[in-house]
Amino acid sequence: MRHIMFSRRSILLGMMIFLVAMMMPLKSWSYTAQVNDVSSLGATPKFAYPHSSNTALTSYLYHNGYAPVSMTSAWVQTYYTNWCTQFATNSGVGINGGTCTNCYRIQRTSNSNDTVSEGIGYGMLIAAYMADKTLFDGLYRYAKQWMTDASGNYLMDWQINSSGVRIGSNGATDADQDMAFALLVAEKQWGNTTTTGFNYHNEFQLICNAMCLTVYAGDQHASAYYFSSYMCPAWYKCFGAQTSSSAYNWTSPITWTYSTYFFNGTALRFGNYGLVPNCATTDGNYTKVAISGGTGNEANADRHGYDASRYGWRIGLDYLWNGSSAALLQSLPADGYGRARQQRRVPNRQ
Repeated sequence: MRHIMFSRRSILLGMMIFLVAMMMPLKSWSYTAQVNDVSSLGATPKFAYPHSSNTALTSYLYHNGYAPVSMTSAWVQTYYTNWCTQFATNSGVGINGGTCTNCYRIQRTSNSNDTVSEGIGYGMLIAAYMADKTLFDGLYRYAKQWMTDASGNYLMDWQINSSGVRIGSNGATDADQDMAFALLVAEKQWGNTTTTGFNYHNEFQLICNAMCLTVYAGDQHASAYYFSSYMCPAWYKCFGAQTSSSAYNWTSPITWTYSTYFFNGTALRFGNYGLVPNCATTDGNYTKVAISGGTGNEANADRHGYDASRYGWRIGLDYLWNGSSAALLQSLPADGYGRARQQRRVPNRQ
């Protein structure tokens, strides 16, 4: 189990591509509605990906929020190509130094070229939105070498070194969630014919079942700490609609995020800026806290750093896609970052 951040450069470039690309298939429909359209599972998406390279992203509008004015699909493609060149590799993809045919991984060039499940999750999301089936299947094929994880759950072990040796055991909830949602997007892109890849929906279901058992405990510190960046209600709404198992209730983490964590966690916020810390206690007080005995990011877990910076976009998606008023209320404090930085109240990095 883990808590260490993806490299600054790779995560920022990757998330820039992903966040902009997510605006592209929406037009006047919410994306959640598209994913949850059971009648068209495995069929051609309502708005095929990728889009025309000459199309301005303002042609694909949300019901809520704003779309960029001048960015185009060509701009996204350029960043995607650069990102793939820098971070996607087929070197060191076999388990324990072996071979893995047609496999790819996302490497952290700042950390001895290792791979973390966060990188695989982001990579799968990006590849699915960019209609890159070769990369998507290659990343998931790589991940499946470490599924089940060290605890026997159908989740990827969180850290693998550049020689294909597991050095971080068990799942990481944020990565598990992203991989599961990416599989739903892939299903919309390419269907579920195993002759051309994976049965994406079946793979989603297996991960979803495992997450339901570990969604509040996908980290070695989960018994004592919550991580703000792990909460993604827009994903949960899709999981709840698409899972075939009635044993798990995805409404519960949505309600908990909006009604418990946010409203009862005022003590963890930074002054009047509304910014959440990387880490909070699970004792019901939701107090910002550094991880005991931690180093690096863990020692600074009581600050608003790279981990917590993802809270705004994860929550904000639920407003952009679904018009959730609770998500809007939680997303608004994100503008406090600029005000806090102006007064030097938020650290540059961790």
